[in-house]
Amino acid sequence: LNDKNSFLDERGFSPIGQVVEGMDVVERFYSGYGETVEFDPSGEGPDQGLIQSEGNEYLQSSYPKLSYYSKVQFLYGRPIEFTAENLDGEPGETGTFIVLTRPDWAPIGAGRFETLVSEGFFEECRVFRVLPGFIAQFGINGDPDVQAKWRSNYLEDEPVAVSNSRGTISFTSYGRPGSRTTQLFINLKRNSFLDEQGFSPIGQVVEGMDVVERFYSGYGDTVDFDPLGEGPDQGLIQSEGNEYLQSSYPKLSYFSMVQFL
Repeated sequence: LNDKNSFLDERGFSPIGQVVEGMDVVERFYSGYGETVEFDPSGEGPDQGLIQSEGNEYLQSSYPKLSYYSKVQFLYGRPIEFTAENLDGEPGETGTFIVLTRPDWAPIGAGRFETLVSEGFFEECRVFRVLPGFIAQFGINGDPDVQAKWRSNYLEDEPVAVSNSRGTISFTSYGRPGSRTTQLFINLKRNSFLDEQGFSPIGQVVEGMDVVERFYSGYGDTVDFDPLGEGPDQGLIQSEGNEYLQSSYPKLSYFSMVQFL
């Protein structure tokens, strides 16, 4: 409950996790009974031995004000580390960011994302559409044969459970229901207008948004969205893969390694 418990490290207490949201709730756990008798003979708190032997019957009768958990469930998915290369379009400029999937938001989409990671799909993928102050888009495999296997492997739509806020990740679609496949975008700012269009976040960047902000954006939008854009043609990425991108768009940032933590 404070940041001054480092003395516990020397006693061998090894942290196994952390509260990432809701410490204000934790701070409201009832503390009026004081310390337990095991740690303070004059304490008025419960006897742990009696908790072991009599359980909640003892606690509810003698310590009715104790806070308790009515429901405990898995919410978060798996943390995934992306190693990004060519940051700012410069060879050798490397950084990492971590994505946490959120199956509680969108179980179908989060499941597909984790499957793609487990199969190494995103490694060597280029971030081919980066629009500062909007989104960074990726998810076309550099091998056309691999991409072809997924191109028509559509996912059914899911309700938008949370807004497309900065750092959230959503699948793209082809402007029609049930058209999500492998392409995703990271929101670079709060894009709540995308909520109404049905883009359902499946995870979020929980560490390293400073790295995401350095994805190379100098080519502008893709020709698919802006006829005057100088960015890559998605059709050619699908058919020619990284051979096309490396020769025509060598500054694009890309992922050299994507792994579960």
